[in-house]
Amino acid sequence: MGPDYRLLVTQARKMAQQYYLMYHEPIPTAQLVQRVATVMQEYTQSGGVRPFGVSLLICGWEDDRPYLFQCDPSGAYFAAVPPPWILSVIVNNVTCDSTKCAYNLDVKGDFDDWSLTFAPAESGLCLPDFYVGKNGIIDVPVSEKRLFFCAKSAGEWTHQGGRLYLDAGDVSARSAEW
Repeated sequence: MGPDYRLLVTQARKMAQQYYLMYHEPIPTAQLVQRVATVMQEYTQSGGVRPFGVSLLICGWEDDRPYLFQCDPSGAYFAAVPPPWILSVIVNNVTCDSTKCAYNLDVKGDFDDWSLTFAPAESGLCLPDFYVGKNGIIDVPVSEKRLFFCAKSAGEWTHQGGRLYLDAGDVSARSAEW
């Protein structure tokens, strides 16, 4: 809904300008998101008005790092993807035998290094189980567990969530069918 989007963007710009005039520095991204979410939430409970019909993606740059938040019509907001980010994983080749699979991966994103772990995303932090060489080739054991991606930035590992994983057991089972 175009008018909803335009109204919210205008409100966000005014909020950012007011903050800058008062504090002489740009508004922190999380604070702007919180203020926009408050406006959106007020429209869900006010009489005579309808809720906004759009979700917003609000981007910002602070402390030499990018930030991305999603703000829903209900007023709920969250960091869409915490930095560092793995943006794409391309499996160029995979070969499996009965004990291991060798992946040739091309991983792109905003990170210094990446690795794989058996631990599912619970705390957001990551302890890597497998480090990857510069050539992107990694050998992983065939198991029933999924291997999740971790990204390293500023010396800290961050789990990339439950939707980005390798499943060596599935690849091994499919290769037996081929």
